[in-house]
Amino acid sequence: MSSASNGTGERPDLFNALAHPLREQIRNGRFAAGALLPSESELARAAGTKRYSIRKALLLLQNEGLIEPVAGRGWAVVDQAVGRSGLLPRYRQIAEELRDGTVTGLLAPGSALPSETELMAAYGVSRATVRRALVVLESDGLISTYPGKGRYVRHR
Repeated sequence: MSSASNGTGERPDLFNALAHPLREQIRNGRFAAGALLPSESELARAAGTKRYSIRKALLLLQNEGLIEPVAGRGWAVVDQAVGRSGLLPRYRQIAEELRDGTVTGLLAPGSALPSETELMAAYGVSRATVRRALVVLESDGLISTYPGKGRYVRHR
């Protein structure tokens, strides 16, 4: 991975890449509702990274409503997280689909995202819903907005 950061030395692309497999395992039921995830140390060892990076990835999952901290025990899967694609707000579903495209390479670094109008038509939602999804991706450091030019996938 490259050393791209969000300007603060943080690596949102790395944190999202670390969160992605956990996100998928939670959604497909590998981790049942209420189950504790492996410890941060175990996850870091398995990923070949530091606990700090794992913690940032776990915070992403917490912000998505998939996991919650359990004092003195670690992180647990939220009851509604398993198989929750229909339970997420629509803007979050759209953000997740676009996020998955950046992780899998369907939306390559440097490529333009579809316009707001195209996303509205593709997902059958309002401009406000599309914009909320795009704000999530931008705040996670996955896309950049260039006024008058569009939104682009950030280089990793």
